[in-house]
This record gives sequence, C-alpha cells and structure tokens, in this order.
Amino acid sequence: MGLSVPAMAAFAAVHRPEGGGGNYGSASGGYDQLGFGSLTFTRDPLPATGPANGTYKIFARHSSKAMEVANNGTANGSNVRQWVSNDCTCQQWQLIPLSTTSARMEAVTVSTTSTEVTVFPNPSTGNVTVTLPHGSSVITLTDLTGRVLYRVVEKDNRHILDMSGKAPGIYFITITNGDKQVTKKIVR
Repeated sequence: MGLSVPAMAAFAAVHRPEGGGGNYGSASGGYDQLGFGSLTFTRDPLPATGPANGTYKIFARHSSKAMEVANNGTANGSNVRQWVSNDCTCQQWQLIPLSTTSARMEAVTVSTTSTEVTVFPNPSTGNVTVTLPHGSSVITLTDLTGRVLYRVVEKDNRHILDMSGKAPGIYFITITNGDKQVTKKIVR
C-alpha cells in the first residue's frame, strides 16, 4: 500500500526554489527530501486492529529514523523531517481512512472536441454557464472520487451551475443527452 505525491516537485519549486537536501530514490524506499521529483511513502498493510493508543511511528527505510513534525509545530506549513526515534508526540501519527468505504478510481474520458457542450468561465469561483445540445439533458456534477454532488434534468439549452459553495478543487460535469454523453472538467 502506498501514497504518492507526484506534484511535490512543482510545489517545492514555488515554495523552496533552492531545492532539497537529497534524493534517495526508490531503491532505498522511495524517500525524497521535499524538493525533488515525487515523495513516495510505502508501508505494509495495516493490521485489522490498530495500536492500543491509536498512533503509529513511521520510519524511513533507508535511515531507520522516525518521521516527525519539526519543533512540535502545529501551524500550517510546519516542516516534516526524519530524526532519531524518541518519545516525542511529534513522532506519533494517526492513519485515518477517508471514509468507511473504499474509494474506487475509474478512468474518466474528458471530451475536449465536442462543440455542442461548453462550460465557462473555467476556472470559476461563482456561476458556471453550461451550454447544452437541444432536447432534455441530465447534468451530473461529481468530485474526483466519483461522488455525485448535483444532478438535474435540464430542458433548456443553457444551465447555470453555482460553484460558490464548493471547495476549491477539480470537478467533473457529465451531460447525458439521449445516447450521447460528454464529460468536462471544472476547476473551482
């Protein structure tokens, strides 16, 4: 079971343009010091029941040092580093599932060639206008996990979608008209 953060290099280029202090690569466990490539965390599957106190220690395979939050930081942007294992609470981690059910990733085809459906403005923090083909269309808005956030049947050839109450992120709007289906990406 693993966690990969492929956008780490882009984030580091903006926030730490001087780069990081070392890239240990996948041969030594995939550790990447915040600033190069991607940060990969791999672990064995969790046991059916967690530890008695509900916390874990996470060790870097290449160095056997514990992962910790520097200086017991609690503010947004606090640094995470490796350090000699000790009894500090900054080395205690909880692994919390996103939900009680497993998320399922499915391939989504994003159509960019359809001239019958347009979504604008995109990105948007407010109203998004969706132009539709003639006839009744089913409009479905989903998040990245595939969770349906909004569904409506629209009989006109234009629909206004209010995105102001949605969290910033990427959404997909699927328009079904008869036997045709088009999916577009919306950035909030």
